[in-house]
Amino acid sequence: MPISKDEISCENGCSYAEEFAATLPEALLRASPQGLTVVFGSKLGLSLTIAVPGDLVARELAAVDAARAGFAGR
Repeated sequence: MPISKDEISCENGCSYAEEFAATLPEALLRASPQGLTVVFGSKLGLSLTIAVPGDLVARELAAVDAARAGFAGR
């Protein structure tokens, strides 16, 4: 999902800084404790591969579990 797109320069053709994100389903994270790879693709056919290490998966799932525990305790 796009977040922002800012023009950096248009001296020899325009350059942009783009921010984007992906929503990763909880089931996918739980099935990938060792980490996973996410591939982003553009309309122009370019791709960017991002490795999500297992420690980040674990931290995200711990935050989800803590949030659920907080709601359950109310």
